[in-house]
Formats: sequence, structure tokens, C-alpha cells
Amino acid sequence: MDNQIFLNKTFAEIYATTPDYMRGVVCTEYNALFLSTIDYCGKPTGIVAVWDGKTDTHCLVLINEFGIIL
Repeated sequence: MDNQIFLNKTFAEIYATTPDYMRGVVCTEYNALFLSTIDYCGKPTGIVAVWDGKTDTHCLVLINEFGIIL
């Protein structure tokens, strides 16, 4: 069975809309929900929904294999 995930944004849009202050931070610093792993530019990349309670910001982000937001 081929598992698929449908998103409302492309991977480039997810990357472009990630807030600057989140980049380079481990995703577990925020409330995070892991959605999927994809092959992005030849590397395994996770898609995570995060919510920052301090700024009431929620968004989709891409993470590397160590959980660091790209």
C-alpha cells in the first residue's frame, strides 16, 4: 500500500513560511505533531505541525533527521 499525505502547501511554501526564529531550533521546543517523512533533495525530511504558545503561532515546518527545523 502506498501511503500518501495531502498538504495545503508545497514543500517550498512550507520552508518559505517557517518563521525565522524557529529555524535551527529543535522542534521539541514547541508543541509539535509529527505528520510524515518525505524524501526531500535526496535526504529524509520530516513534516511537523508546530504551535508556539508564546506567540500563538502555528505552522508546518520541515525538520532534518535530528529534529532541527530547516
